[in-house]
Amino acid sequence: MPQPVKILQAAAGSGKTFSLTAHYLTLLFSGDNKYREILAVTFTNKATEEMKTRILEVLLGFAKGDASRKIEDYRLLVLASHPDLNTESLKLKADAIYRKILHDYSRFSVSTIDGFVQKVIRGFAFELGLESGYSLEMNTEKVKKELTAKLEKLLDEKDNLLQWVVELALDRISNNKSWNYNAELLNLVSEVFKDKFSSFEVAVNSFGTENTDIVFKKYIDFSKNLIKKFETDLVDLAETALGIIEVSGFSADDFKGKSRSPLLKFRSIMTGNFADVEKVLKLTDDEENWFPKGKSNELYSDINPILHQIAKIYGTGIGDYTLAKAFIRNGYFLRLMQEIAVLLTQYREENETLLISDAQKLLNGIAQDAGENPSFIWEKMGNRYRNFLFDEFQDTSSNQWDSFFPLVDNAVSTHNGKLHDHLIVGDAKQSIYRWRDGDYKLLHQKAKSNLQDHNVFEDKLLENYRSTEEIINFNNQLYQKLAVLLQDKINGEISPEDDLLNGFWNHPSNQYNQIITNIYKGVEQNTHPKTT
Repeated sequence: MPQPVKILQAAAGSGKTFSLTAHYLTLLFSGDNKYREILAVTFTNKATEEMKTRILEVLLGFAKGDASRKIEDYRLLVLASHPDLNTESLKLKADAIYRKILHDYSRFSVSTIDGFVQKVIRGFAFELGLESGYSLEMNTEKVKKELTAKLEKLLDEKDNLLQWVVELALDRISNNKSWNYNAELLNLVSEVFKDKFSSFEVAVNSFGTENTDIVFKKYIDFSKNLIKKFETDLVDLAETALGIIEVSGFSADDFKGKSRSPLLKFRSIMTGNFADVEKVLKLTDDEENWFPKGKSNELYSDINPILHQIAKIYGTGIGDYTLAKAFIRNGYFLRLMQEIAVLLTQYREENETLLISDAQKLLNGIAQDAGENPSFIWEKMGNRYRNFLFDEFQDTSSNQWDSFFPLVDNAVSTHNGKLHDHLIVGDAKQSIYRWRDGDYKLLHQKAKSNLQDHNVFEDKLLENYRSTEEIINFNNQLYQKLAVLLQDKINGEISPEDDLLNGFWNHPSNQYNQIITNIYKGVEQNTHPKTT
């Protein structure tokens, strides 16, 4: 019995579009009005139109008995999936389905994610309390430019706000980073359209709009004081320990490992290199690794208690210290982002507009409220989707998947057992939309985990129909070696002495230490008679 979900890894030139269309057609012939129950989700409007056109062209080819190879390949797959059909009955059924779709075109559901979201939100306008004249703004570039212009105008009116921009500029220049006033403002405004902005907006709006500068400066002062105390306490203890070593007349040659001994790191800690603290702490209560074998000294009894003091300060304070450093580093951005959040609220109200990112959050809430029974969503939309197909899934964001997951999960539970009801297609190697929150991990592992392993069949398209044999062989060798080289280079950036970072990097739930090699595992493509 086929699993309800098929996840298909499809590299460039491997016939992804053909497989997606073939799967749609296979589902289409499993019922009289099946086109009303299938939702195919594409990444762009162009891909939407191309897929609709291809489906209709193949249906028309079936109906006319077109014997060309282009149509025959699809015909063979559909007949193999539906043994009750033959060439003649397929011809008649294709003609009937083709005519139904043309006369009921609005329910022929091949759509972008944004298009689907828009359709759902319009169906729930009353329940969501949206005014009858509201509009859904799809043109994010337009909103970015308008918000940037509003922010620039506000900077002319508020000297205190302008000072935050000046501080940001000085900070970037002092750190040898480029500074372009207009570009930086546009980059800040661009954060509005990212998934992570929603949680930030809720948090900063809780501050209110009064005394915002006072609140932020209070947090910055608090963070600076916390950083200063943490660093001063560690430096003082390191200075004390180093003083004891020097007074005792010890040199590097007297320690185990000589110049490599962690006990010599006290000097670097005194100069602000706090990454060396963990190296020193490894010698706590470990006298055997202080001195060469057979040697011992009262120095251990003098300095080991200091290591315990350092361990206490470091262990209890490193979390707050790291957070405070991050806040100081990003405080200027956060203050300006708070102002942008206020401007965004005003923009929505003045224009009676929802951003597509707002609509995405609303859909997420609707889907979560639906739980295991999304029937009221289908009632509002006029369609009940029982089959979902996703194209370019590597560029889907976590927020988008969270919106779809309850709907897909419910459909999976009603699997009829005859076909793979749902198809997810993508290629993690081609994930290039991180800038708009595309999350390759959804395709790589999360979707399978969310839908439960036993419900998922994983497959790969192994043949390349587009490239010549020489190019395919070259790419196979290149990717094998390049993935290992790149993974080793990144892993080499992680200090082996940094236990905290190593634990995070190598943790089984993350597997960042082999993430590139995992993605490129088994990516070798085979030649096809067309390409040899």
